[in-house]
Amino acid sequence: MKIKCYLYAIFFILLFSPQSAISAEGDELFQFFTPESTETASVASKSPMPVSRIAANVTVITAEKIAILNAHTLADILRTVPGFNISFNRTPGGYTDFSLQGAMLTSVKLLVDGVPQNDVTGLASFIELIPAHNIERVEIIKGVASAQWGSALSGIINVITKSPKNTPLPEGAIFASYGKKDTYDLQADAGGTIGRLGYYLSGGTLQSRGLLPNSPVNTKNFFSKFTYELPVNGTATAAFNMVKSNTGTTISPPDYYDYQEKFSFDQLSGYLKLAKPLTESINLEVSASRFDQKTVRTEYDFSGQNLHLHGIGSTLTNLISTALNYAGMNSTLSLSGEYEHAAGKSDYIVYDAPLNNKKSYDRYGLSANGSYTIGNLTILPGLRYDRVNISDSNISTMLGATYQITDKTTLRAYIAKGYGLPYAIFTDSLQKAKTAQVGFETTAINYLWLKGTGFYNIIDGQSIDFSTDPNGIYVFTREKIQGVEVEARTTPLYGFSLSSGYTHTDYRDRDTNVRYHTYPANLLKLALHYNNSSIGLKGVLTSNYVWMRLDEGWDGHSSPLVTDVTVTQKLFPTKELSPEVFFSAHNIFNGAQYTLNTYDNNAKRWVEGGVRFKF
Repeated sequence: MKIKCYLYAIFFILLFSPQSAISAEGDELFQFFTPESTETASVASKSPMPVSRIAANVTVITAEKIAILNAHTLADILRTVPGFNISFNRTPGGYTDFSLQGAMLTSVKLLVDGVPQNDVTGLASFIELIPAHNIERVEIIKGVASAQWGSALSGIINVITKSPKNTPLPEGAIFASYGKKDTYDLQADAGGTIGRLGYYLSGGTLQSRGLLPNSPVNTKNFFSKFTYELPVNGTATAAFNMVKSNTGTTISPPDYYDYQEKFSFDQLSGYLKLAKPLTESINLEVSASRFDQKTVRTEYDFSGQNLHLHGIGSTLTNLISTALNYAGMNSTLSLSGEYEHAAGKSDYIVYDAPLNNKKSYDRYGLSANGSYTIGNLTILPGLRYDRVNISDSNISTMLGATYQITDKTTLRAYIAKGYGLPYAIFTDSLQKAKTAQVGFETTAINYLWLKGTGFYNIIDGQSIDFSTDPNGIYVFTREKIQGVEVEARTTPLYGFSLSSGYTHTDYRDRDTNVRYHTYPANLLKLALHYNNSSIGLKGVLTSNYVWMRLDEGWDGHSSPLVTDVTVTQKLFPTKELSPEVFFSAHNIFNGAQYTLNTYDNNAKRWVEGGVRFKF
């Protein structure tokens, strides 16, 4: 009761506080789901270009938008993006699963500053291990993106980290929050430039006793990035990242599956990059990166006394790449070549029986991606050749176009063919996919931004079938995924604006036309934003609806909405350097969204508060 009264008080403060009339001030803060026409991204064509000229379905999330969410990890950020369904919402920083427009996480490639983060043996990526504090922006492609990035069956998540500030004195921020079950997040960063050398350092810890049984979190992170302006014109960049995490995942009593599971992660990654302009319009980039991940998975019975499974997995990926980029008045072109060596190993003891597997591969890739603008028409072709030594060669293609039919309306079309690396450690077969998309973006309706995309994907893939075993069984699949996605945002009025995103997905077997289950058929994202810079108050209320198609016998639940609210107050609005205090209430109406009771239940209502200080 006290929590509800407090929430009502917050909204009365928002409603009756001094406000400005309709204006564009702070408008960028409200675009969680919607890139501006002036926003640029490089994820789709390997060269920066306006999002309005990109044919693929692309979303860009900036640091300003992330700060308003008071997010802890990348998982918290993606939860607000149309098309994403985040499951295992148990404790911040805890184990997380996700899908994108129905496709599971193993078919989506995760990059951090261009460094692949998916493991080799299962292609999984762990978005909960990436702290939100050092993210500058996130660029997302929904759909096949192999012509640009190689193995990318269903999409790309490209995380771009913060860089050194071009200031002689260090600038940075301190973030601290505390909530239920001793859930606290302490993060700090600082960056600046000394002569030719730029530096950025970030580190912190996210910990909790667990909002649900067997969901404690203990994560520590450190990230550094250094840049050096070369005397002969050019920039060298070096970065290093370290994450250590221990977390509980699931627990199920004897009358269900009688087990509990825990994970630990150790990640080390880094890269070296050299960027050198050759002319005013041509530049050369050379990079080398390394990603090293070790995981330990333990599974006991519900009592915690009898060991069911103990596994140790490792992934090591080394990548060398070079690219020649051209950016002209009406065209761009990126020619790149890369070599990747990856090795993965898993050593398991399952009910006292050893199960050892390992996989390694060498991949060589050549690609050409570009864009050409003629008047209101932009054409975006892409071609890539990959040779994977454990399988066949693969040619990936893409062709997209955008056409601006009026000053306020743009049409899009995009077709692509691509591949994915072997999903299971037990096969060497590549996965294959094709996609077709059509869409539009318009501001023709006063005070409204609207974007729509229709998509059709066919996939010859590999997956895990959970219908008979919660641990999953490897299967080969022939799938088709089709649907629509609609996004909208209103112009701010008296500091308030609305945004929404709806995704409908139909996921079927291509041979039998039978629908698959245990995927989100309908996803709805709603948000109410507020910003009043004159009094230093901003906030956002987000709601998430998901309707799952479940197999018979799965006792999942989808309540109407899971709703969060976060409010941030700048203590001295007229001062540039002023502390900010914030309050967040999660799942304020105790919504329940899960696929299997006791397995992936989401946390009930909980609150946290904190402070952020920029210097």
